[in-house]
Amino acid sequence: MTAHYSVEKRADLPVVIAEYFEDFGGDDDVNGVGEALHAVFDQLDHDAYIILDVRRATLSFNDMMLTTKRSFFIENPLSKHPRFLKTIILTESKIIIRFASGLNSAPFGNMHVPIYVTLEEAIDWIRSDLRKRAS
Repeated sequence: MTAHYSVEKRADLPVVIAEYFEDFGGDDDVNGVGEALHAVFDQLDHDAYIILDVRRATLSFNDMMLTTKRSFFIENPLSKHPRFLKTIILTESKIIIRFASGLNSAPFGNMHVPIYVTLEEAIDWIRSDLRKRAS
């Protein structure tokens, strides 16, 4: 079965990028990308951010709920991994932006998920956050 996503660790920054392709969707993809991210984080010797690039994907509400559940609410979620720092989302979709903004509410544990349109904006935010953590 062909993966409808890619997971790549950046060499220059503590960042793992998960990109969802146009045909991403369903349990197999959500679980597959989650397992791939866990495998990368298990091999890291440093803390890292996740950039979730969903700009090319057309996600259903179910895909968004499955991704949120897999990332934050299952047993041993990636958000509780000892190397996990934060998830940043890349999207222009108003629906995904609204959905991600809703994570910053009490039922979801008031999780602030930064949202950007470009990879450069996300990298700038990460560099700024790294400087804050270092000071």
